Formats: sequence, C-alpha cells, structure tokens
Amino acid sequence: MPRGIFKRSADIGARISAGKTGGSRSPITPETREKLRASQKIAQNRPEVTKKKVETRAKRDVENGFHCSKETKAKISSSLQGHSVSEESRKKMSLSQILKNKSIKGPYRDTKDERKVKEILISFGYKENKDFVQQYPITTYNHCFRTDFLLLETNIIIECDGIYWHCDPRKYSADFYNKSMKMTASQIWLRDEQRTTKLKVLGYKVLRFWEREVNERIIRQEIELVEFTNTAKRLLCQI
Repeated sequence: MPRGIFKRSADIGARISAGKTGGSRSPITPETREKLRASQKIAQNRPEVTKKKVETRAKRDVENGFHCSKETKAKISSSLQGHSVSEESRKKMSLSQILKNKSIKGPYRDTKDERKVKEILISFGYKENKDFVQQYPITTYNHCFRTDFLLLETNIIIECDGIYWHCDPRKYSADFYNKSMKMTASQIWLRDEQRTTKLKVLGYKVLRFWEREVNERIIRQEIELVEFTNTAKRLLCQI
C-alpha cells in the first residue's frame, strides 16, 4: 500500500506506539481486523491509488509486450471505427516499433562485410533507421534470429554470409566440420536454406551475398531487380 494513504485510528496508533516503547501490547480483536480490512479496501479504491496502479501496469505492459484477449481487441477495433491514419503516420509507427524491437535484443558488433554493405546502402541514398535498419530481430516458428539488413519500404532482407562461418561451397566440402559452429558444412547450408524459406513465407525478399561478392554493382543490380519485380506485380494486379 502506498505510504500516506492508510490512516490509523488513534486507538491503533497508541497500541503501536506502546509496543515500540516496550509497553503492554494486547492482541488485535476481530472487530479491529475488520476495521483494518475495510480501511485498506477504501484506500485501494482512492483515485490516486487507482491512477498509480494503471500507470504501473501500463509501464509493465510496454516493457514486457502487451497481449490482450480477443474481446479486448474487438472493443479496441470497435472504438477505432471511422478513425483513419495517414500513410506517413503508419510508417512512423512501424519504424518506432522496429527500433524498439531492435533495442530490446541487446547490442551487436558489425562485421567487416556488414560495414561495407552499410556504406553501399548509404551511397545509394538510403538513410539508416529511416529507409533501412541493421540487425533487426525477426521471430518465426518459435525461433528468433537477426537479419543483417532490412529495407523497410520493400521488405528486402540482405544477408552477408562469411566464407568460413557459412562454409562457402567453393572452398569447403559438404563433410567439412566447422569447429566454431559445431556443425558440418552441409548442416550449415541446410540451416541457411531453411532460414531463407521461413523469411520468404513471412513475405520478405531475401538477398544473400557471399563475403567475396559484397560490392556496389552486384548489390545494386539485385535490389533493382527485386524492386522492378514488385512494381510489375502491382501493375498486373491493377489490370
């Protein structure tokens, strides 16, 4: 109970004071216990206490992720009927959530290839945390992993595969055992293939580049090809 909300009666105050100073202390009677319960109930329902409860709960929901029931979602949907949100506001809200999710998952360290891709994207005119985000976590099938880069407008994911960490087949055989990953090359290839498939099912376009392939010309060609395909699909849908 918040301090200063519960007010003791003079009789209870005198008994507590007597107990602290070594005086006689009689047991609390049932009537006194009922008075205490009633006083606590009244105190808990006071506006300032209720407000603090709501604020504490809201803060906890923001920190832990808020999950509401279907009934609550229906009520929220009903209350928002007729309320429109501009496309610009939607993008701002989406980016805000993306940056929040990114910060929740903790720090990370860029690789040399990721720094190079980042420089290339910026040279194309993309702005970090506006047009693209780096190391964005995506949860799928009860598994969470980071994507190296996510282009927000087109949902394009760019992955930089290191020659050793992903076992480039031009250098490593299928039965090569990667001690750092504790997996064979074939197992790593299967894992990467499954990851790409899961991301595509979620609606993302995945571009994977080997360490030796990270250069401006190839990345530009791949991004432009995906963007052209997306535009063609939208035009076909309008016919």
